[in-house]
Amino acid sequence: MASSGDDFLTMAVRGDRKALADLLERHASAIRRQVASKIPSRHRSILSEDDVMQQIYTDAFASIRTFVPEGENSFQS
Repeated sequence: MASSGDDFLTMAVRGDRKALADLLERHASAIRRQVASKIPSRHRSILSEDDVMQQIYTDAFASIRTFVPEGENSFQS
């Protein structure tokens, strides 16, 4: 399998679910940090990072084929 993030992204957009899983796993820590910083403390008792991460992964798998990369690191933005 390809090793660069861009290769994983290209393969994921073409429908390779393993490539998408690998790509998401590679970026999970950064995504989780962004999520954690955006959930207000007053909402943490009803909304967890895990809830948001699950939705992000679901959305990624449902719509990756329509993703249009716009430059280097566009997946991380």
